[in-house]
Amino acid sequence: MQTSPVQNWLVGIATKNISQKLGTEVKIKNVSFSLFNRMNIEGMLVRDKAKDTILYAGAIKLRITDWFFIKDKSEIKYIGLEDALIQLQRKDSIWNYQFIADHLSSPPSKNKKSKPIQIDLKKIDFKNVHFISKDLWRGETIQVKVGSLVVNADSINLNKKTFRINSIDIDNPLFALSDYKGLIPDSILTKTQPIIALDTGLRMNTNNLTIRVGKIAITNGTLSIESNQNKPLPYFDGSHIYITKLNGKFNNTILVKDTLQSDVLLNAKERCGLILKKLKAHYKVTPSIMEFAKLELETNKSKLNNYYAMKFQHFNHDFSDYINEVIMDANFKDAKVSSDDIAFFAPELKLWKTVAVISGNFLGTVANFNVKNLFAKNNSATYITGNFSMKGLPNIHSTIINFKNGIIKTNYNDAGIYAPIIKQVKLPNLAALGNVLFRGNYTGTIYDFKTNGNVSSDLGSVAADVAMKLSATKDDTYSGTVTTTQFNIGKFLETDKLGTVDFKGKISGTNFSIAKLKTSIEGNISKLAFNDYTYSNITTNGIFQKKYFSGEVNIDDPNLELKSQVEIDLTKEIPIYNILGDLVKSNFKPLNFYKENVYLTGLLDIDFSASNIDNFSGSAKLLNANIGNDFNTLSFDSLNLSSGLTQNKKFLHLGSNDFSAFIIGDFRILDLQTNFQSFLHRYFPSYINAPKDNPTKQDFVFNINSNYIEPYLKLFNTKLSGFNNANIFGGIDTKKDIFNLNLSLPYGQFEKYSLTDANIFGLGNFDSLQFVGSIASVQVSDSLNFPNTHINITSSNDHSTISLKTSASNTLNEADLNAEIYTLQKGIRIHFNPSSFILNEKRWYLEKQGEISITQDYVSAQNVKFYQGFQEIVVETENEDGDYKNNLIVKMKNIVLGDITSLFFKDPKMEGLLTGEIHLHDFYGKFNIEANLNAEQFRLNNDSIGIINIKSNFIKADHLINFNVSSPNNQYNLTADGSYNFTDTATSPLDIAVHLRNFQPDCLIRFQERFPQIRRCSIK
Repeated sequence: MQTSPVQNWLVGIATKNISQKLGTEVKIKNVSFSLFNRMNIEGMLVRDKAKDTILYAGAIKLRITDWFFIKDKSEIKYIGLEDALIQLQRKDSIWNYQFIADHLSSPPSKNKKSKPIQIDLKKIDFKNVHFISKDLWRGETIQVKVGSLVVNADSINLNKKTFRINSIDIDNPLFALSDYKGLIPDSILTKTQPIIALDTGLRMNTNNLTIRVGKIAITNGTLSIESNQNKPLPYFDGSHIYITKLNGKFNNTILVKDTLQSDVLLNAKERCGLILKKLKAHYKVTPSIMEFAKLELETNKSKLNNYYAMKFQHFNHDFSDYINEVIMDANFKDAKVSSDDIAFFAPELKLWKTVAVISGNFLGTVANFNVKNLFAKNNSATYITGNFSMKGLPNIHSTIINFKNGIIKTNYNDAGIYAPIIKQVKLPNLAALGNVLFRGNYTGTIYDFKTNGNVSSDLGSVAADVAMKLSATKDDTYSGTVTTTQFNIGKFLETDKLGTVDFKGKISGTNFSIAKLKTSIEGNISKLAFNDYTYSNITTNGIFQKKYFSGEVNIDDPNLELKSQVEIDLTKEIPIYNILGDLVKSNFKPLNFYKENVYLTGLLDIDFSASNIDNFSGSAKLLNANIGNDFNTLSFDSLNLSSGLTQNKKFLHLGSNDFSAFIIGDFRILDLQTNFQSFLHRYFPSYINAPKDNPTKQDFVFNINSNYIEPYLKLFNTKLSGFNNANIFGGIDTKKDIFNLNLSLPYGQFEKYSLTDANIFGLGNFDSLQFVGSIASVQVSDSLNFPNTHINITSSNDHSTISLKTSASNTLNEADLNAEIYTLQKGIRIHFNPSSFILNEKRWYLEKQGEISITQDYVSAQNVKFYQGFQEIVVETENEDGDYKNNLIVKMKNIVLGDITSLFFKDPKMEGLLTGEIHLHDFYGKFNIEANLNAEQFRLNNDSIGIINIKSNFIKADHLINFNVSSPNNQYNLTADGSYNFTDTATSPLDIAVHLRNFQPDCLIRFQERFPQIRRCSIK
C-alpha cells in the first residue's frame, strides 16, 4: 500500500468506478500518498455530462496531521494547487456540476450527529489557477485567475469562521465580471422566488467571517467589470471598468462583520487613460461606503490629500452610473487638480487645459455637488473663493451653478476657456477689461443666470443686479440695474474719443445683435468723458427696438445744455435720423472743439438718412441761431446741410445767408482722396505713392462762395480779414482724366500778409498739371510789396517748371525768376534758369545753370551766384576734411545794406557795405548756423558809425540765436552780447547786454524805441 504502483492501481479502480456511476469521465494521471498525512495528485480531470471540463488540476498537494480522521482537531499544514482550471457553467437552471453534488449527497443519518472535526489551515500555495463561472441563464460571467497565490496563516478555523493570516502574496491576478442578458425568460424571472437565507444583518459578509491579514501584496493585477454589452465610451465609463498594471500593498487588513479596512498603497491604470500613480490611505469599505482617510492620491496631473470617500447603495449599479449615483465626500487642502484628469469623467472640460490648487469641503456626485469654504486658483490669473455648488455636469451648458458670498478673479483668456461663447463676442472689447474681480452672488447656468455684486476691472468698476439669458438659437435677454464708476467705456467700445463714464440706471431688453436688439434704458450719466472733456448731468429715457430708437436725451452741462427728442431708424439699408432739439447753450473751447471761446445756440431740426456722407439724403438745420465769442455775437436765420437728386444728378449743399457751398454730379466724397492721390502720383511720383485702391469713376463740379464771411472768420481768428465774395469752383472727370480748379479772391489778409485781386486757374490731366495766376498785389510787410505778380507752374513726373514775374514797385521794381524743380524721394533739386530782378533800381542777375540739391543724405550747391556790379552773393557746398557734411556756405561781398534792410523796415535806416560768410551745418541732423559778418561805412539814421562786426550762431534744437556785435570806432565804441528766443511766450524774447565806451545816447534811444520787444538791456 505504501508503493506508488499499488496506489495508482487502486486509484485507477476507484476513478473507473466513479466514472461509471456518474456517467462521465473522471481521471487521475498519477497519485502518491502516505497513510495518513500526505497526498500528491497529478493530472486530475473531471468532465461534465457534455464532456466539457469541470475540473482539471495539474497537481494537488496536501500535508495534514497524522491519522487526522481519528482526532478531534487536525492541522492542514499545506495545500498546493498547480495549473488548475475550474469551470462552472449553465444554460438553464441546472449547473454543470449538479449531477456530482446529487451523487455525493447522502440521506440524513438517523444516528446522533457526531462532533465535527476542527481543522486548522497553515499554508496555501496556488500557481496558475483559473476559475470560471459562466452563468448564461442569468447573464453573468465571473473569471478569477492568479499566476501565483501564497497564503501563510497563523490559523484558519473554518468551523469558527476565523482567519488569522500573516501574509498573502498574489502575482498576476485577474478578476473579471461581465453582465449581459441571460437566457432566462422574463416570465420566469419575475416569478422566481428569492432564496430565503438566514438574516444575519450583514450584506457584504453574509457568512460572518472574521479575517485578519498582516500583509497583502498584489503584483500586476487586472480588474474588469462589464455591466453591459454596449461599446465603451471613450472616457471613463462606469459600465466598462478595465484596470491594468494594478500593484498594491495592504497592511493590517481586517474584515469584521460588514466592515473591511486596511492601510493601502496602490498604483494602476484605467482603460480611459487615467493613471493612478499613487494611492496611499487608510482604506475602509462597507456595503455603502468606500473611504480613504489620511489620503495621498496622485493621478496623471493631479495630487489630492486629506480625506476622500465614495458612498453608494449598490456597488455594481451605482458605479455603472458613477457621475450620477456615487456620492463623493472630500476634504481637500492645497490639492492640485488638473482639468485634463477631470475630463476623463466630464469630457467637455477637455479644452480647459488648466491646473487648479483647491481647498474646501466637497460633498455630492459629479453631477450634483456643493463645496463649502472653497478656494481654487488656476495656473494663470483666475481664482475663486466662497460657497459653491453645481448641478448638471457633465453638460456644462445646462449645469446650474450657485455661488454665494463669492470672490472671482479672472481675465478674458481664462473666461473664454470656461465659457467659449465669450470668444464669439467681438464688440464690446471684453479683453480690454484685463483682470476682472467679482464680489457677490451668482445663480443659474453660464447662459441663464442672475447675479448681483461689484465688478472691478482695468477699465473701472461696475455694480450690477441683473438677470441674463444667453442662447445660440434664441434671443438673449437681460434686465436689472447697473451702476458704473470711472468705467472707461471708450476702450470697452473701442472708440478713441470716449473716456470714462459714471452711470446709474435701469436696463432691460433682448439680444445683443443690432438687428434684433430691444432695449429699454432709463438712467442718469453723472459724468461722461468725450473729446478730453467730462460732461455732466446727462439723462436718457428711451427704447431701442428692432433697429429703432425713440426717446429723450437731455444734457445739463455747464458748457452744453441740450434738450432733444431723438428717433433713429436702422431698419432700412440706410439709417434714418430725426432729431428735434433746443441747443440752449454751448461753448466750443472747454468742449475742446476750438482753442478760443465760441458760443452757439439755436434750434436743431435734423431729418436725414445716411450711413456716411456719400449717401446722405435729407437735411440738417440749425435755426434761429446765435454764434459769438467774448467780444462779438452774430445772429443768423439758418445753417442748412441738404442732399438729394436734381436732374438725375446727386447734389450736396451747405449754406446760410453769408456763404454757400455745393457739389453736384457723380461723386463719392469718401473716394476723393484716392482720386486726388492718383492724379498727384502722376505729377510727383517720388513724393506721392500710388493709392492702394483703384480710383472710382467720378464726374462732378463744385462751387464755394463766401459772400460776407469776414465777421464769422474773426470769431475764430482775429488775425483774419477779408475773404468776402471769394469764389472757388472746379470739377473732376476721372472718366476723361481731367480736373480744373479756379480761385477768385478780391482781398484776403492774415496778420501783415495780404493778397489783392488774386485769380488762379489750374488745369490737369493724368500726365501734367498747370497753374496760371495773377495777383494784383502781394503785401509782405510795410516796405515789401510784390505788385502785378504772375505765376506759371507746370508739373509732370517729378519735374516742375516755375516762372514768377512782378513789376511796378518803388523797392522791388521788377522780378523775372525762372527755375526747374525736380522732386526726389528724399528731397528736391532746384535748377536755376536765367533770371533777374531789380532792387532799388539795380538789376541783379542769377548766373546760368546754377543748381542746389537738398536731400536727406546730402546738400550741394553748384554755380549759384547772384551779382550786381561789385555786389556778389555766392552759395557753395562746404567741404569739411575732404568730406561733404551736408553743409552750405553763403559768401557775401560788398552788399549794399540799405537795399536789403529797406525791404523789411524803413526805420531805423541802415546803410553800409556788408561782407562775410554764413555757414549752414548738418541740414538733416543737428542743424545750426554760424555767421561772421562785418559792415564798413555803416550809418544809422544818417549817423556815421564806421565799422560794425557781427558774430552769430543759431542751434535748431535750442531755438535760440546768440549774437555778438562790436563797434571799434572812436566816437561809437561799444560791444553788445545778446540772444533771441523763438519759443519765448513772453512779449520780450530779445535779451541784450551792452557795454558802452563812447556812444551818442540819442542813437541808443532811437534803437530801443524801434525794438520795444527787448526784454532786458543792461548798459555800462
